[in-house]
Amino acid sequence: MTTTLTRIDRTAALSRSTERLVAEFEGEVPAARVSETLAAAYVHRSAHATIHGFLPLLAEREARAALNAQVQELHPQPELETIYAPQPAAAPRLSFDGRPRAGAPVERMNPTWATAKMTIF
Repeated sequence: MTTTLTRIDRTAALSRSTERLVAEFEGEVPAARVSETLAAAYVHRSAHATIHGFLPLLAEREARAALNAQVQELHPQPELETIYAPQPAAAPRLSFDGRPRAGAPVERMNPTWATAKMTIF
């Protein structure tokens, strides 16, 4: 089954697409530019299409992308500055009796335990 659009169907689909895009970009892009962009997208797509049933939808998507790009050029988003906060020091790893576990740095040990350990060993 092949899907073909008659001229009336294409015209109706393109006019609905134009209405949707005009409503979407109202206040940002003039209606005439929206219509021109959609027409150009349709011509571009139809020149290379082998199946014409989805051309109005594909043209609408292409026109939406082009209009979004135009809006981004007119109103660029400010670049966000990345701020790196220093990470807090890791808590010492202690066993249940308060002594440092294996692998804990000496400077993070309980000073009393570190002194006792140094004098015993």
